[in-house]
Amino acid sequence: MTAEKKKKWFEHFVTVSDNSGEEKIQMKDEPVPAKSKSAPLEQSVSINEEPHVAAEKSGRFVLTSDFEQIYAAAEIEIPAHGYTVYKIMELLESDDLKAMSPEVKKSAITAALKITNVSINDVIKDAVARDKALDAYENIKLKSIGEYEQKKITENEAIQREIEEFVKAKNEQIEKNKRLIQQAKSGLTEWQQMKQAEEQKIFDAISPFVSPNPVTLSKPNN
Repeated sequence: MTAEKKKKWFEHFVTVSDNSGEEKIQMKDEPVPAKSKSAPLEQSVSINEEPHVAAEKSGRFVLTSDFEQIYAAAEIEIPAHGYTVYKIMELLESDDLKAMSPEVKKSAITAALKITNVSINDVIKDAVARDKALDAYENIKLKSIGEYEQKKITENEAIQREIEEFVKAKNEQIEKNKRLIQQAKSGLTEWQQMKQAEEQKIFDAISPFVSPNPVTLSKPNN
């Protein structure tokens, strides 16, 4: 006789509907449970302190990819039963459920929650809280990026002033060098004129005694 195939844990549960038409998950042959009132979902989550992220020496705008820091800043605590949205994600990716249809996944997860006396609202509240924490962190960064932009604009303006002052100083130095060159050329021209006069005197002094005269005379503007 062939042994009966062992059923997976979630195959021991079925989906039923109560009088209101709301879907429920229960063990086979278990009476349909009465509809219970769910606790209201958390409406708001705020980040009391921005997650600490070490700033780069370059001063660049820093964003954290460590979502756990964000959740910690929002004071999101893991419930005693341990069923957070991450736990549900883990179950959905398990080998037993990964390839199953959405209906089977829903039934299995709901059954697992029921076994541990966990309300699906607890998981939903955890998911909503984390989503709102991410939104709150984004809002913080949207606000701070304006301050960051203004800081960098101020830095750029200071750099631009430094550039303008540097260029001005260098242009003044260039003009000064041009004046010095012109002064040097003018001085040389005056000296050449005096040289010509001196050479002429020397030439004239020995001219009666020698021919041709060995003293050279410079030409004007030479």
